[in-house]
Parts: sequence; structure tokens; C-alpha cells
Amino acid sequence: MERHSRKLAKKIASDLQKSRERTTSYRRSKMVNRNEYKLIGTLKVRYKHPKEKMWTDLGVVSEAIVTSAAISILINVLRGGSATTLQNFKYHDSGINSTSESASDTTLGDPVNEGRDVGTQENPAVGVYRSVAIHTYFATATITEHGIFSATSGGTLLDRSVFGGIDVVTNTQLEFTYDLSLTGS
Repeated sequence: MERHSRKLAKKIASDLQKSRERTTSYRRSKMVNRNEYKLIGTLKVRYKHPKEKMWTDLGVVSEAIVTSAAISILINVLRGGSATTLQNFKYHDSGINSTSESASDTTLGDPVNEGRDVGTQENPAVGVYRSVAIHTYFATATITEHGIFSATSGGTLLDRSVFGGIDVVTNTQLEFTYDLSLTGS
């Protein structure tokens, strides 16, 4: 009986190995495609000094990391959860902390605490979500970070962007344009 069990176990192992080889061979011969998708957050900034009438375009200041919490919300929506939180990612905040961004960020490092601005939501191209907000500063600061949230306070952080300092004085305006792109290959 024991001899029969060992023989059967060897046959099963052999069949399993052959199956793996066939699968690998099929993938190689048919060139099975694997698509890769990426979420990319891009932040552009325009600057308007209180004594000037024209905006200065600072261009792209960050291509940032989308947070793990935001990705979890997206996956939950795809699984049938409520899309409300996704629709609410429009609240812009800025701060003065230059610690490197991380997918595990849940808030800004040091927000300026002047309130969050509601961004206008747009869809400028296939696969691109855009939110644009203008903030007028109440005090002098060097702005080094931006975040987009799902609520006017607290909420979930979609993306934290860190960039070189932008000096602001009272009544300076910064226009933040945040694009979230889903690209595939």
C-alpha cells in the first residue's frame, strides 16, 4: 500500500510539472500580454503677486505619489462601493513642510491652516481627472507642499506633492492645477 501511495505521489508531481511546462510554453509561444496601469498625480502652479496683474506660470512642480488610502478607495468603488469619496477629491490645501512624500501619507506635514479651497473638477482628456483651485494667502510663508483631500477638514488625502519653496506674502495667490492620470501600456 505504501509503495502504491509513493508511486501515485510521483505521478501527480510529474503531471503537475508537465502542466507548468505547458503553461509556460503557451505563454512564450502566444506572447501573453500583461497590461500595466499607473496612477500619476501631476501638480502645476501659477503665481500672482498682490502688486502684479499677470499670473506667472511655474509649470509642473511635482509628479507625485498617489496615497495608498486613495488607491484603497478606488479599489473599493470598483468592487461596488460608494463613489462619493472619489467625487469629493477636490479640496486643496498647502503647507510649509518639505519632508519627502510617501504613499503612506495621510495629511500634509505642516499645513498653513488657512482653510481648504474647493477646486473645480474637469475631465480635460481621456483618463485624466483635474481639479483647479486658487488660494489667497493671509500671511508670509514659503509654500513647499500641496495636498488634495476628500473633505474641507480631515478626510482622505489623495496625493501629497512636495516641491521647491514658493515664497508668498499677504494676498499672494497661487493657482493649483492637480491632474490625476490613469495610463496603461
